[in-house]
Amino acid sequence: MRLLNAALAAGATPLASVKPRQQVTVRGELVSVTLMPVHDAHWLRAELSDGSGILNLVWMGRRTVPGIKAGATLTVKGRVTLEDDGRQVMYNPCYELESVD
Repeated sequence: MRLLNAALAAGATPLASVKPRQQVTVRGELVSVTLMPVHDAHWLRAELSDGSGILNLVWMGRRTVPGIKAGATLTVKGRVTLEDDGRQVMYNPCYELESVD
């Protein structure tokens, strides 16, 4: 509830109400960060949670992104789409790092 209240106070859209193809600003905490090999490149994948839902974030062609690690709180902006398995994802989001725990 703490994460959702902080997101709402910052004017962010709750993850539970985000729809595909929507341009949004969301805020939450990274619960996991993993490096995925995709063909000859690497994608950095993170799961963002605001307490109401999860949004996958993907930085294509990146092995690391400064400040992106589990426990970090950030605000991201971008367009939400669906992955093949139905999960919501935002590719190469603009982000603002709030804090790192």
